[in-house]
Amino acid sequence: NKMMTMMRMPSGLMVNHQRNTLALSDGDVKKEERVATSPTSSPPFKKSAVDSLPTTQDSANIPGLSAADVLCGRDKVSHAHVGNKRFRQIIEKNREEYQTAPSRDAKTTITCRIVAMIRDSGGRFLKQNAKTNEWEDVGDGYAREKVSHALRSAKDPNRPRIKKPRKVTKHVPTPDEDAQFETVLCDQRKIFEQL
Repeated sequence: NKMMTMMRMPSGLMVNHQRNTLALSDGDVKKEERVATSPTSSPPFKKSAVDSLPTTQDSANIPGLSAADVLCGRDKVSHAHVGNKRFRQIIEKNREEYQTAPSRDAKTTITCRIVAMIRDSGGRFLKQNAKTNEWEDVGDGYAREKVSHALRSAKDPNRPRIKKPRKVTKHVPTPDEDAQFETVLCDQRKIFEQL
């Protein structure tokens, strides 16, 4: 059963998908907290913490970041990054196929294909660690979630937008409110005349 969870990678390393461990040789198992474990991804690598600047900086100024990387975040840096722009184009090209897929398995296949495409081109899915401010690879599970969420929420650009008319309700004062307003207005005029 242990062999079922282990997968031999091209470099001779083995990845245990259930325990997220990396075996350096058949008998020597070393615990790694961050290891890419997808069979569709490129060879495993330790989720490197890329030296980073605070998220307010331009992504071009972050050392170790490539144009193929996808930044996970909702800030301006992530949105403007070249890799995220490319990611949005890939999502748009696969949106219709995903949304019209007949089964969950078909959708999973599309999601895994997109993650593999980005990984194979040298891209990583990175998220900034809030404590250390370093960019870390989130792994393929989180990457698949990000891709499937983007595919689910992508809108058809050709779909006509229907603007709902805004309902503006105008307040019509009651006779009591009118009388109260007139009283306040008279009091204000008297005060103004005394000044």
